[in-house]
Amino acid sequence: MISLKEALTLAKNIHHILVGFDGSEQSKKALKHARSLADFAVSRVTVMQVFEPSTFSPSDTIMLEAIKKFHKEEDMRVRKEIRELTKQLDFPETVTVDILTKRGTPKRDIVAYAKHHQVDLIVVGATGTHGVERVLIGSTTSYILNHAHCNVLIVK
Repeated sequence: MISLKEALTLAKNIHHILVGFDGSEQSKKALKHARSLADFAVSRVTVMQVFEPSTFSPSDTIMLEAIKKFHKEEDMRVRKEIRELTKQLDFPETVTVDILTKRGTPKRDIVAYAKHHQVDLIVVGATGTHGVERVLIGSTTSYILNHAHCNVLIVK
């Protein structure tokens, strides 16, 4: 536990927040917490959703095109959802909000992005939308907590 004074000091040193987003209620709460922190010294918030890659490799060109179309539509849907959420949360005009979606491994890609883009704080939900959830925190969140170069805020 840290004191309120220590928390405020930490908040003033946060300029770039990365929010791990998967559409779950907890990831939406994580975005709300990032918004609360944005009133301090934050200048940039990146909301990132990493989709797990497809588990099969179709050889049929028609099937491959259908999968590409599905991925594009899914990407557009998620971007729209995040745009609407960030608009509702009314981020300060001084804060740049970026939306990043990609295919890959969520836990590894979030940690790598944070490391290579000077992220000061990662905000994630305790558990997400994938499979069986752990008792305390999900496997993605646990990995991020143990491998990130920066502080991690876990939201319940």
